[in-house]
Amino acid sequence: MAGDFGDHEGVAPTESRERVDPYEGAVAPLELIVDQLEDGQVDSTVALGWCIDHELVQWLTAHDFNDPYVLISVTNGDVEMSRTLVKLTKEMAYVQLFRAGKNVIHAAVVNGPNKRNIRNAFLTKVRSGFETSILMYECDAFLQTEDEWHAETAVFSTHKSGAFMRHPGEATLTVEVDEKFFASDPARWRMWLVNRFYSGREDDQCDFRKRFLISAAVTVTVYWEYIILKWLASLVTALVCLIGGARDIDWGPVRNPFSGFPTDVAYDIDSSVWVHKANGQNRHWIHWVLLNPLGVTIATTLLVLGVLFRNDIWPFLLGIGIGAGIVFGVIVVFRAGADAYDRRRYAGKTAKTDDEIAAMLAELEAMVCRDTTPEASLQALPREKRSAYLRFQETKRKVCKPRAR
Repeated sequence: MAGDFGDHEGVAPTESRERVDPYEGAVAPLELIVDQLEDGQVDSTVALGWCIDHELVQWLTAHDFNDPYVLISVTNGDVEMSRTLVKLTKEMAYVQLFRAGKNVIHAAVVNGPNKRNIRNAFLTKVRSGFETSILMYECDAFLQTEDEWHAETAVFSTHKSGAFMRHPGEATLTVEVDEKFFASDPARWRMWLVNRFYSGREDDQCDFRKRFLISAAVTVTVYWEYIILKWLASLVTALVCLIGGARDIDWGPVRNPFSGFPTDVAYDIDSSVWVHKANGQNRHWIHWVLLNPLGVTIATTLLVLGVLFRNDIWPFLLGIGIGAGIVFGVIVVFRAGADAYDRRRYAGKTAKTDDEIAAMLAELEAMVCRDTTPEASLQALPREKRSAYLRFQETKRKVCKPRAR
């Protein structure tokens, strides 16, 4: 099953002066192929292959795409379900589908400063999805340039780790998957155990099994010690708040050790009986300076320290100052070293030799679509491209079905 080399509709420039829109009439750089089942549907983990147009090779050469990647996004309706990034020369990837029905696979050719930067830019996840947006609001096409059209280059996305370019065309392929190809829900007690330690839905059965084994091991070894320490911390927090005259203390984590955290005890506290009256008015300063238990405790502690170190008060203060200075210096040096290390890791190797570029172009020429119908399977790949990772993914999809979302 192959995708179309259809045109991508461009957006008219906003200014009156004439510009060249690189997206207008752009041809899809890839032809997508999937391993379709007999009934026309696909498995929940689909083998996605691609071949390329000869014009793409020329375009990559002209625009210095020395390390091109295929950015793959799967959408269901107006929701982006997953994202994958694979080197263009790999010719194949395994893509998981997470919702039954019609799913649209979007693919574009992108390039960036180096492997680490481009993966961080496009694959970094946040609570709401991914850190960077790559699709239009309706999730029906890739984003285009934001500021103006460039005839030679099209800046796809700007990220904190560098600028990333993409070919102006894109390939799309619609596939359909049945609910029977997804994993069934695990037993409720297993879900309960996993949810004690993990938040968010797992991707597939392998991910759930890993979470379950880790959760079981932690429960058997250190879980009960953790519960006791958490309860003690909640109790101490509640007592400190009580001494401080705090209102609206949450005693839930103290009454039930399995619920909440020590921070929840003081989450809703906004006033103290020693500082404010019930109607919110401020009390006289004598209440919160001298009469509250916390103030008395602090004053007593300072008095005892003053008596104990009355003859050596200056060496005592000097020792505290030196200790604080050492801690501050260690923190400063550590942060500076960590920043320098990150800069070296992000710098990467961005330039390729002429021989490396020539070898890549020859490899791309071999990927140009032929008259024969291409096949998306591990066996159809050249032997040198059947990597250990692809073999692992082929085995994994047989034993680890994705969980529907």
